[in-house]
Amino acid sequence: MSKFFYSINNNSISFKNNTLIWPSLTLGNIGQLTIDVLICSFEFKRIGFIVDENIIPIIGNDCFTTLDNNSGTMSTSIEVYQSSIFPSITIVQQRSPIVDGRIPNFSENLLKWINAEEIKEILFLSSSNANKRVDSQLMGSQVRFIKSENVDKNIVSKLNEMNISEMELIVQSPEGETIQLSNRLTGLAKEIYSTIISDCKYNVSFLCLNLFCSEGYNTNEALQMSNLIYNFIKNQDSPSTPQLRTPSCWKLLQGPTFDQSLFF
Repeated sequence: MSKFFYSINNNSISFKNNTLIWPSLTLGNIGQLTIDVLICSFEFKRIGFIVDENIIPIIGNDCFTTLDNNSGTMSTSIEVYQSSIFPSITIVQQRSPIVDGRIPNFSENLLKWINAEEIKEILFLSSSNANKRVDSQLMGSQVRFIKSENVDKNIVSKLNEMNISEMELIVQSPEGETIQLSNRLTGLAKEIYSTIISDCKYNVSFLCLNLFCSEGYNTNEALQMSNLIYNFIKNQDSPSTPQLRTPSCWKLLQGPTFDQSLFF
């Protein structure tokens, strides 16, 4: 396998026993927006990049620059962040899609890197269409989790304490028939999950938090997911309520406003 992760200034980075949080490129971009909030709110610093032939290369303006701190750092396809506030957490921001038909190739390279770095868990942040909910999903928390069998029982207990249920896979129809449902995983998350549960050579556990939503201006859902992630990863010394911040690039989510002079 060729080099997969490139650290800034070739610094030595440890990922041992970390939880790797990765955004799914799904409905409403909830995962990517949530990663933006986590980076801004909890002092996550960019430590490097993932470079792979299966990812479409892009480069763009700094997503987090403000007028007070005009660093002008360029953004790339996949960036990796760590924070001293949460030393056992590594987060990834993926801004570019995987090349069509190459998800299995990228998944294999990612899992090899995860194994080599001794990362203990990968946590996907995902979303799916609220229009396809079943009756039991209409009320209460709109987040569900999907997990591999090797996920620690304490993690499952914590999710249950946060009123997050496991994704429903079987329901009964009004006629009494048993209906098998999809686990809602798509793209990279689906490929990673399938590989982990079928191939014992990978030691990492899989967890996905999925939010039911509709396509649109999904910043509120991203803030909701960010608050949930904070409560999931916080330690005993952490404040009970996080102070969430949004990046400067969110001002451009809906494009520029209309020219008022057109109407006067």
